[in-house]
Parts: sequence; C-alpha cells; structure tokens
Amino acid sequence: MKITKNNNPWEHYIIDDFFPTNLYNDLCDYYISNKNEDKPLSYLDVQSDDIIKLDSIVQNDLYPFLIKEGLYKDEDFKPWSSRWFFSSYEPQGRYSKHLDTESKLSSLVIYMDPNLSNFPPEQGTILYKDEHGDEGQKQIKWKPNSGVFFRRKDNITWHSYANLSSSDYRITLNHNIYK
Repeated sequence: MKITKNNNPWEHYIIDDFFPTNLYNDLCDYYISNKNEDKPLSYLDVQSDDIIKLDSIVQNDLYPFLIKEGLYKDEDFKPWSSRWFFSSYEPQGRYSKHLDTESKLSSLVIYMDPNLSNFPPEQGTILYKDEHGDEGQKQIKWKPNSGVFFRRKDNITWHSYANLSSSDYRITLNHNIYK
C-alpha cells in the first residue's frame, strides 16, 4: 500500500495498491457473484466474514498512517461504526457535487474493475474547492485497487463522480466511518 497526502483543493490521501492482489481479486469475484445492476445506483454490503479481512487492513495499515500524519487521534475512532459496501453506478451516470452527511466522519473509496473494462482515468472522484463553479477542481484518476480517503469537513469536502463508460457500471468499494 502506498499512501500520498495531497492538499489541493483540500486535504485528502491517494492510496495505491490498497489490497493485496489475491484479496482484490477475491473482492472482484465477490462483487460479480452478488451484484445487482437493476437500479441506476445500487449498494451491496460486504458480509461479516469478509469485513474482518477488510477492517484488519484499515486498522493495521491505513489508520496508523493517518494518526501519524495528525489527521486523527486514536480516540477519534471510539466509539464509531463502519460500513463496507460496493457501489455500482450506471453507464453515463453522474452523481452531482455534494457534501457527505454530518454523521459520516470519513470516506474511503477504492476503485474496482471486476469486469476488466479498463475505465479511463477520468472515471475517478472529482474534488472541488467550493460549492460554486469548477475552478480549483481536482480529478482523482481511476486506477483499479487504488482510491481516495478524506475526512469530512463542513462546507469544504465537496466532491462528485461520473461514469463515462457507455456500457460498463462504475464499481467502487467504500468504507465509511460514522460517529
């Protein structure tokens, strides 16, 4: 796992090679065998046995790094709840600029490509300087088994995403922490 801190347009972390290859492949297979693409945006919660593996990567690799960076203190994670889920978004769909809900402390979005569709880099998440206009926006490039992490901040962490593919669903694996 390689983690790179960025401050443009606001503090976030790009994560490459998030999962070991065998676990990434297992997660892609899990999604394929459980997917529901009958709705434009659908969610598939990851079941309990798999959550243990995923949580251990977050707790042993990602969070210690974020604590060391000063983004979190160990007590920020207590008490908290988390949710791992796949999100699929229809071809040519767009999710408009938004802030996450107040109950969400942080978002981790891992880009998945279970159909080996080789999405263009523009499929990633778009970060905005503010609510108005597109000036100062930053595109997080789509790369399978990589993604972005950020801590929600009121009126700062504006973001959106789109699926530019004409035929394939945009699949992400998300981990959100709630207080």
